Amino acid sequence: MSGSVVRYLRLHRAERFSWGEFLSGMTVAGFVGVVVACFCRGLGLSPWTTSAIVAMSGYSAGQILDYGQGALLRWLERKTK
Repeated sequence: MSGSVVRYLRLHRAERFSWGEFLSGMTVAGFVGVVVACFCRGLGLSPWTTSAIVAMSGYSAGQILDYGQGALLRWLERKTK
């Protein structure tokens, strides 16, 4: 979730603070962090590697969520044909 804070500060520093945008970014980052941590654990990655990947995923949480959704939908589409 700290990645979300960094992203908010970088992209919105010249704007008026928005609790809605800030909290929604934190929520998405937390959710994506849990999902990414599960994938890393499933792949058997080291705790250090997992920590770095999860931290970076907080910064790009929205993009990762959109990509993951697309990948899941494509996979499900292939399985149902």
